[in-house]
Amino acid sequence: MILTNRDDDDSFIQKAIGWALRDYGKVNSEWGRAFVANNVLSSLARREGCKYL
Repeated sequence: MILTNRDDDDSFIQKAIGWALRDYGKVNSEWGRAFVANNVLSSLARREGCKYL
């Protein structure tokens, strides 16, 4: 879902990507950090996804 929609310009989609990353990062923070580091994401998705990593 994240990789499929990461190029979408809709801010709500980008925010949802960040939320998904943030929620999974609570369970597996190492994976979350690696995913953000190794993939191109919008600044909004990156900011939301890294909020608690």
